[in-house]
Amino acid sequence: MKVAIIGVEAWAASAAKYWRSKGAEVTVINKVSDIVVPDGVYDLVVRSTRIHSRELTTTSPVTTDVREFFQRCPARIIGVTGTSGKTMTTRLIVRMLEEAGKRVWLGGGGDDFILDFLNKVKAGDLVVLELSSSQLMDLNVSPHFAVCLRVTPGDRDFHRNT
Repeated sequence: MKVAIIGVEAWAASAAKYWRSKGAEVTVINKVSDIVVPDGVYDLVVRSTRIHSRELTTTSPVTTDVREFFQRCPARIIGVTGTSGKTMTTRLIVRMLEEAGKRVWLGGGGDDFILDFLNKVKAGDLVVLELSSSQLMDLNVSPHFAVCLRVTPGDRDFHRNT
């Protein structure tokens, strides 16, 4: 399988490592706008959620790390979203669950790359993900539990009429 990773820096390295662990031949395209992926070259394109889908032209199937995680994660997922307060809320939920004796994974915010730990998650674990609107916009599944904090028009520039 040939996979193109569209993104920059640490996120792209994390995604490339994950797909290589699955046996894929990986190419990293380090660009953030007006990306054209040649037809017929890649079996799958993995787009950073920081790159809007309108910036990408391809006929290949497109996914994101978040979509891949949701499709393959064997554990129940708690998603936390909203304009502000996500980081503190996710960390508070993780701490409460750990205090209750649960095995918990934290990801989705900053440098917590979710594909770095996906292969370690077990069915009895819990995963708490900090999810921005750009990570949620093209998911076709929902977390098992969701927390939606205050929402304000902060992401208008990214989403503009999409």
